[in-house]
Amino acid sequence: MSATNRVHHATILSIVAILISSFSLYESHMQRISATTDELSIIASRPMLDERICVDPRQFHSPINIVSVPFQIVISNIGASTVSIVDYNIRTSTIENKEIYYSELNGGFIAADSNERLILPITIEPGKSFKARLIVGVNFGDKAASILKQQFEEKHVVPVSILSNILAQNSIDFFDNEVVPIRSGDRVVGWQMKSFEKEQLFYITLKTARNNEFHGIISWYNKLTASAS
Repeated sequence: MSATNRVHHATILSIVAILISSFSLYESHMQRISATTDELSIIASRPMLDERICVDPRQFHSPINIVSVPFQIVISNIGASTVSIVDYNIRTSTIENKEIYYSELNGGFIAADSNERLILPITIEPGKSFKARLIVGVNFGDKAASILKQQFEEKHVVPVSILSNILAQNSIDFFDNEVVPIRSGDRVVGWQMKSFEKEQLFYITLKTARNNEFHGIISWYNKLTASAS
């Protein structure tokens, strides 16, 4: 091998060694970042039809008619490090993006399989999920509240399906959207939506111990989507 070829060969080997070293440093750096970065996935959905919710006519004061609703929440740690949720908040608006304020909005987290209240922080290990119910004060429409107030003079805990059928008899849903009742004889057994013009949106923000925030939108007719900032 000539001297020139030996120089070229040595140069190539040096370049390869530098590239391998750089890649190893980059990979190590990314692993360190991954180990110290929060990554959460959030899924939420409205209560099932057999879920029981509390209707208290004393909470109906037009235009604010509050019914406490337990939304199902699943928070998954999809990152490489343990995440601690240290704070959260909820705000709400109409589907037309008009913000609404009332004190009963945030009812807190309770356990998925009991009525035990959960206290922050909530710690989730990598690859694990946290399931709970988030109690949210939903603002029912004035017509819906008036009908339910006539039906229940005092505080009642009632399945979602029964409340929905009571309102469907009057051709509306919780938000005063128009529905078509489905009947079996004289009894309403279901309904079909004619309009989704009225709905309430809820914006949830989770804050972690590393000061990262994850945002999501909860609605009655759609599942929650989430993002981080």
